[in-house]
Amino acid sequence: MEDCLFCSIATGSMEALVIHEEDDLMAFLDILPIREGHCQIIPKVHVEAFDDLEPALAGRIVALGQRIAKRQKEIYGVDRVAFLWRWCMARNVDRYPVAGSRSSNFDGRWCMARVSSS
Repeated sequence: MEDCLFCSIATGSMEALVIHEEDDLMAFLDILPIREGHCQIIPKVHVEAFDDLEPALAGRIVALGQRIAKRQKEIYGVDRVAFLWRWCMARNVDRYPVAGSRSSNFDGRWCMARVSSS
């Protein structure tokens, strides 16, 4: 979609600090984080609505979110990491991204370590 911020990031026409990338999904740090380490996980194809997302890809997004959460727990020493499916109209984004953010013990470090492929 022409005006979609996440499509621009997915195609590489807009820069992002990418922490994980596969052929059909990617994760990157949020430019307006609610907490340090706040990231977005998106499919690389434009999806108009949550129920249009292929179930297998949705499952892989959740699995990647779990891997990122485990890494954030190690980096930040927290007990929990939030995982949210949300609609991003506030940022002129017509997609369903997933947001992940550590949920306690703020220490000011970004979660910049790449997620391993295993």
